[in-house]
Amino acid sequence: MARARTASVASALLAAVPLLVVAGIVVRGALRPSRGPEVRAVEPSAAPLAGYAEPHADLSAERLHERVDGAEAYLRSQGCSRLLAWDLGDPAATLELFFFDDPEGAARVLARDAGPARTPGPGDEASADAQSVLFRRGRVYARLVADPDSPVDPGRLLAEAGLVDRAILDGLGRGM
Repeated sequence: MARARTASVASALLAAVPLLVVAGIVVRGALRPSRGPEVRAVEPSAAPLAGYAEPHADLSAERLHERVDGAEAYLRSQGCSRLLAWDLGDPAATLELFFFDDPEGAARVLARDAGPARTPGPGDEASADAQSVLFRRGRVYARLVADPDSPVDPGRLLAEAGLVDRAILDGLGRGM
């Protein structure tokens, strides 16, 4: 009789395990709702950069070709998951933020664009000249390039890059 009772208790426990697993999944989903695969790979779209208007381009990895003319395959191979872009008025420049899966991908793209030399500037590493400031902060690679038709003081461009870096740290820095 004890053996039969043990067998029925074991059967009841085995039947309850799938129900407990399903209940756990439901509770976990209610506490942490999934956002879908594409959204998880990028930052939230609300107010992406503090102090800046909404970007005029917000492109997922699948849409990089709309902005990067020929570099989409390379950027994606390095783990680029999103591109935000602004045309700034003061200074007259284009700002692009590339988001990567890890800091190493961002560093490789910076190295490809700027070469091995680094200059003082914002972020974890930077390369600046009279017309551009390229820098990496964590897994974000930033390009601030002066409008070739409007002269920009290089100091002003570098100061703007510093503001962008601060905004990245303040608004996007979590999880970098």
